[in-house]
Amino acid sequence: MLKTIILNTASHRKTAFFKEDGSHHDRNLTLGGSEVGMCIRRSWFAKHGEPTDPDYIEGWGFFARGHLVEDWVVNIITEGMPSGAEYLYTGGRQTTLIDGQVSATPDGLYVTEDGEEVVVEIKSLDPRSNMDKPKEQHIFQAQLQIELFNKLTNHSPNRAVLIYVNASDFSQILQHEVERDEETLLQAHRRAKQVFTSNDPSLLHAEGAWGDECRYCGYTEGCGNAVINSYPSDKTPTLPLELEEELEEMVMERNNTDLEIKELTVEKKQIEEEIKTFLREHNTKGAKNDLWSVSYSLVNGRKSLDTKAVEDAGINLEPFYKSGRQGERLTIRVKGSE
Repeated sequence: MLKTIILNTASHRKTAFFKEDGSHHDRNLTLGGSEVGMCIRRSWFAKHGEPTDPDYIEGWGFFARGHLVEDWVVNIITEGMPSGAEYLYTGGRQTTLIDGQVSATPDGLYVTEDGEEVVVEIKSLDPRSNMDKPKEQHIFQAQLQIELFNKLTNHSPNRAVLIYVNASDFSQILQHEVERDEETLLQAHRRAKQVFTSNDPSLLHAEGAWGDECRYCGYTEGCGNAVINSYPSDKTPTLPLELEEELEEMVMERNNTDLEIKELTVEKKQIEEEIKTFLREHNTKGAKNDLWSVSYSLVNGRKSLDTKAVEDAGINLEPFYKSGRQGERLTIRVKGSE
């Protein structure tokens, strides 16, 4: 009974965002601070009201966790800050700062007893994540907030702090310093312009493919269809000299990167073999200290289907095969690099 009430109520809760004048801010009209560092193609689909994948279910649990952690940290800071310090733009005073098509809603502005102004951004962290290094998109978000405070308010912070709280153990807290970068606002405006003015999402980079964003994206089907629908129709492999030179620069850069990866992969495998030999020599399955751990184990072979044996047995598997979605493939060859 109570579980049903909790789930139904929590899933319909929405966070309200307010401008400095107290009016409601429609997040669909701007590229927000938490979005500006995400995959730009995903942002295009979200801001243009495109439908999510049929099987996609947007979870609300992570958002609820984040708000709980944020409220807890804000209350703790407010309760324990020294005399003369202030914690602004929090709670009912939290404000969305808007500059054209770019916006951000900071988790507060902490003013030390010496008068230094520091932007605060609070993150809840999955305990399985690496807490040692902040995410680049979080750094971008914090730097954007610094710029918006400087441009739109009477405050002039030059740094921010990213506070990461382990969601399973609130006593595990890390703080990362973020310095001001005045180019951030210009970059944010460029990205927002691309999102809101582009008519073809396939011309925006699929940045989610560089990390693991695609695993959690609700627009993978639309993203794939956009690429297929924009597949070039001209089969003639000729380009004007100027465009050929531009493409060649990218091809050579990719080729050089590939060669570096191959060299580093060989080096990595050599070191791994040295470690395994060391462990066998000293008859130990592993070792660890406060900084690192090494584990050495045997792995069972993976099961596979012997399709030839199945065919020889007279079983036709063809009706049970299914095709995946059509995708894209890029093949690059450079003479002398084969």
